[in-house]
Amino acid sequence: MASPNKRKLVRRRLRYVSFKEWVKAIIIALLFIGGVKAFVVDFFTVYSSSMEKTLLEGDVVLVEKLSYGARLPITPLSIPLTHQYIPKTNKKSFSTLFKLPYWRLPIGSKPERGDVILFNYPRDSEFPIDHKKHFVKRCLGLPGDTLSILNKQVFIGDIPLTFTDNIMFECKVEFKKDAEVNWEMLKSYDVNSGGKLNERKNTWLLTLSMQMADSLRENKDVKRLEPVQKEDPDPEVIFPHHDLNYWNLDFYGPLYIPKQGDTIALTYNNVQNYKQLISDYENKELIVTDTLIYINGQQEDNYVFENNYYFVLGDNRHNSSDSRYWGFVPENHIVGKVKYVLFSHGNAINKDNSRFLKKVK
Repeated sequence: MASPNKRKLVRRRLRYVSFKEWVKAIIIALLFIGGVKAFVVDFFTVYSSSMEKTLLEGDVVLVEKLSYGARLPITPLSIPLTHQYIPKTNKKSFSTLFKLPYWRLPIGSKPERGDVILFNYPRDSEFPIDHKKHFVKRCLGLPGDTLSILNKQVFIGDIPLTFTDNIMFECKVEFKKDAEVNWEMLKSYDVNSGGKLNERKNTWLLTLSMQMADSLRENKDVKRLEPVQKEDPDPEVIFPHHDLNYWNLDFYGPLYIPKQGDTIALTYNNVQNYKQLISDYENKELIVTDTLIYINGQQEDNYVFENNYYFVLGDNRHNSSDSRYWGFVPENHIVGKVKYVLFSHGNAINKDNSRFLKKVK
């Protein structure tokens, strides 16, 4: 029969082995989950209304990274399951002492027109590419396209893109003076955002899709419903932030979207569209004078693009921070394709009453 000391030693060893096994299991689980999140799928919570009605604020979506070929981590010295900061601290969760060049797994395809994509916000200069904040928008302009917007209608070259039921714009709605208008009534028409413009005239500014607008027009208390049209140029706010382009949210372009390997002839006018791209995304020293353009100290009349770029818009067109404001999305900033809404806090107010596993179109 074993002595008490030997039994204590055996129990101590068993506890030690058990602790080691638990640590090993936890490490393996973290590596597995981290690998899946890095290369296969990830989850993302929508934090704005810019993609309403396609995605509502608070929706949890599944992002498929293999659709475009998973991007390898650029800053591999990162704490798993974190993005920018260590939870509940202001300390960054990664180190830039060791960085890898951009590369994707050679599977999947390129983003297609109409895809809803998750990407790292290009103008977030505080962080390396894979730790920049996440944005989700609809990809409408592909590399090599020339995109323009005429009175809200998006064109690729001379071809208009079809509006979907999810595309929304601000509309001015005047109700009869004695009509009782409240959010309970408006939500019966799927209206989520807006507010009253004029108390005396009972006028509201509401964000509506064409289908929602047609439905609301049938309400007997509606006197007038007109889409809001942005007419004044806004070069200080609208990309490329130069007064040579008299563009706004509803009248934009034409703008050529760069394709890898394409050559453009540089002029004082068109270099304004691409100087951000050349300087910040392709890391060239660019100097523009009244008559000459210098790249890396050499006078140049042409430029060959080194990367592919995309143009994205929010489905909530008058309430979206997208390419009209801050420009192109470089291909190396694209994370993956948004495939499903896993859970929606907001969809319950919609007529389909669906909360779970809704495919994103």
